[in-house]
Amino acid sequence: MKSFDELTRQWNDAPPPPRDEGEIKVICLRKGDGVHHAVDQGTLSVDAGLVGDRWSAGSSPQRHSQLTLISARVSRVIGYDALEGYESGDNFVVDLDISEDNLVPGTRLRLGEALIEITAEPHLGCARFRSRFGADALEFVNYKPTRPHRLRGVHAEVIEPGGVHVGDVIRVLR
Repeated sequence: MKSFDELTRQWNDAPPPPRDEGEIKVICLRKGDGVHHAVDQGTLSVDAGLVGDRWSAGSSPQRHSQLTLISARVSRVIGYDALEGYESGDNFVVDLDISEDNLVPGTRLRLGEALIEITAEPHLGCARFRSRFGADALEFVNYKPTRPHRLRGVHAEVIEPGGVHVGDVIRVLR
């Protein structure tokens, strides 16, 4: 596990992600109890979110947290290669600038064939994230001065259903 200083250095040294058009690197179905399955394709539904994900099976699923996206840049920095293994528990690893500056709440994205909208619900990590990546990683993604970068990720909801595949374009609609 990496130290806070090492995480910060690697974040600062990494090239910036694209702002307007990127790529879906990983699609993840969260099955519950910390079990995650990376899949090559999925279906987004207005009612179910990512079909097969545990979100819709919850006792009171909230649309503002229907989907989660994390930056591929952050995934590499915190210690997993988004193309080789998957542990953070986000539905999508994307090569795109997901910062508050680029994606204000209400921003719509074309994610494969589907349309999603960024919500205001903060995504700050949990005990499982800490156990997988360490206390320094959890502190790093929640560090107040860099919080506007949304290092832990961002929540979204499905506006229009559609299919998504690893390698599909993710486009910011301005």
